[in-house]
Amino acid sequence: MQTHKNETTDDLFYLLTAEYQDQKPWWRVAKAYFDSHTLTEHQIDSYHTFMCEKLPTIITDTEFEYSKDGSTYVVSFENVYVKKPEFTEPSGVTRKLKPQDCRIRNLNYTCRIYTDITRYVIDKEGKIGESNTFSDVFIGAIPCMVLSDYCHLSTKDNYGKIKNGECPHDPGGYFIINGSEKVLMSQDRMAHNEIFVFKSKSKDTIKLPVPGTDKNYSLPCAWSAEVRSYSSMYEPNISTTYLKFSRQQLDKGEDHRLYAELPGMKAPVPWPTIFMALGVTDKKEMISYVCSSDDIPMLTLLLPSLDCPPLETQQAALNYLT
Repeated sequence: MQTHKNETTDDLFYLLTAEYQDQKPWWRVAKAYFDSHTLTEHQIDSYHTFMCEKLPTIITDTEFEYSKDGSTYVVSFENVYVKKPEFTEPSGVTRKLKPQDCRIRNLNYTCRIYTDITRYVIDKEGKIGESNTFSDVFIGAIPCMVLSDYCHLSTKDNYGKIKNGECPHDPGGYFIINGSEKVLMSQDRMAHNEIFVFKSKSKDTIKLPVPGTDKNYSLPCAWSAEVRSYSSMYEPNISTTYLKFSRQQLDKGEDHRLYAELPGMKAPVPWPTIFMALGVTDKKEMISYVCSSDDIPMLTLLLPSLDCPPLETQQAALNYLT
């Protein structure tokens, strides 16, 4: 047992040696990436995207309405901006707030959010009347990520970090809440609104209904594609669509066929059926939406599905889908 443990340990150490890493191209790619990027850069970039793009959009897209005495009062927001962390002492003096100050004094390392607020009135006849604008209104605070562009340390060199009580090797990418450092774990998931294509395993099949019965039959699947559609941050529902190519079975006289699995559908449907249900009944027009007429390889894959099932009208396609 001891020998096996030593061998395992030696194997693990070998994986970290330059000799092993030079033999594997993916190690060279990883090394080249981290030579120019920090370990937490993806966290900081994500935070910047939220603060610069999503946060202002969330606030400005929000309107409040309330009615009184037949008139409607509307409150809207614009010109959103964020200030770097500050702290007001009991004496009334406001000064910069540094991460080390928060650790020592059990404070929150937060940025203050300001915006312009406009209030206007819509009378009974739908006309806009009185309007008032209030500039630079404080509406709340949001945690500041250490070493992000909103952090006071973002422009400091190693000496500047040390002078402010920080370790020069600290990569940042975390928050400080009540004096404690908090880290958000990044999530690894498939991207939205991107098409991913997979080569299917030998056992993967496409289950299709037998017309007029409750039974299914299976076709071997060669390739599949998946896209998770996501419209906006305000509509969190994700709609997943699959496209699947059946495997060629020359012994049964069957060629490749392309099927789609749509949300709400009980079974996969041939791709021409979807176009026909949308009102595109001409087969040449269907092809033109997918590829050009001189794309022979793509046409070879698409044509076998055109007459499956043999539908001629939009209503017939809608009946087939329902």
